[in-house]
Amino acid sequence: MSHESNVRVIEINKSTWMFQEETVRFFLLIGDQKALLIDSGCETHNAKELVQKITSLPCILANTHTDGDHTGSNDEFDCVYMNPAEFMYYRKCQKHGHNKIQPIWDGDIIELGNRPIQVITIPGHTPGSTHSLM
Repeated sequence: MSHESNVRVIEINKSTWMFQEETVRFFLLIGDQKALLIDSGCETHNAKELVQKITSLPCILANTHTDGDHTGSNDEFDCVYMNPAEFMYYRKCQKHGHNKIQPIWDGDIIELGNRPIQVITIPGHTPGSTHSLM
């Protein structure tokens, strides 16, 4: 089922895409073997479909943190990667329940195939705020 969304899809380069909602951005990084969606928007509820229009590679979803403006399409994914400090808030406050949660830790490397993404935890905005370094 397709959901309309007010998101602009912007190609930064061949392997990096930005999805721009009115006030929120989320990103798709593509390697040789996998893709990584960093956050899934606020009002967007078809991020997986948007990703599939860009790449046929398997896509991993990782949340930088779990405020609702970063998890709009999370329920489309079977698994979501996040810092363990976000688990309780994600399950209780954001009402997401069916995804498997995969912990990511400061210093972890997510390998997409010739594109390693290093996990950098920067707590502050939320206890498990996490950013990636390309």
